[in-house]
Parts: sequence; structure tokens; C-alpha cells
Amino acid sequence: MKHCPNESCDHLVRYGRVAEFTSSVDVCSDCGCELTHGEVPPEPAVEYLELQIIYETSNSIQAHLIKSVLERHDIAAHVIGESLQGAVGEIPPTMLYLRLQVPLEDAERAREIVLQTEASPE
Repeated sequence: MKHCPNESCDHLVRYGRVAEFTSSVDVCSDCGCELTHGEVPPEPAVEYLELQIIYETSNSIQAHLIKSVLERHDIAAHVIGESLQGAVGEIPPTMLYLRLQVPLEDAERAREIVLQTEASPE
């Protein structure tokens, strides 16, 4: 099996894995690099971030406002539960809350920012 050895190949960048080709092909169709025979390098291990819920609300606008404030402070935030809003009346009321998640290492700072944001008169 042939594969593209180019570390900046469009295929590798786009899909996260090395492009493989049959033995009749000599040039990578994505980057034009000459192909290499041999074993394909292993795919990098997937890394998962541990997330922690730092805020809950039933108001979508409030959830996204807090999310944008956190992102302005360079904290990645994710709103979960939005897809359940259409199931009002079908699911328990406790499942209707939107929850904001942040990486575990940013959780404490994110909580402080949320408290400051809620306390500000603006």
C-alpha cells in the first residue's frame, strides 16, 4: 500500500489521517507529493478534555451571553441541552436547563467570571 508522506498534505489536514493509495498510483491527488511504499504511520491518539458544568439556566439568551463573556476571557465554553427545548411537556422539567461546560482547568476562573458578570449592573 502506498501513502502520502507529506505532513502538510491537504488530506491529512482535512481528515486527520494519512491518504492511502493503490500501488498503481504514484502521486498524491491532494498535494502532488510522490507517494511512499510501506506501512502507514499510526493515527495520533485522540485526546479528550474533561469538561465541568459551571452554570445552569433555563434562558437560552442568558446561556449564550455567559458563553460569549467566557470566550472573551479565552475560556472555551459549550452550551448543552439546547436540543431539548423543543421537547417541553414531553420530558421532566429538570431536563430543560441549559448547562454551560468548560474545561476542568478553567472551571474555577470561569465561575468567578460568571459571578462578576451577574453582579455587574449593565
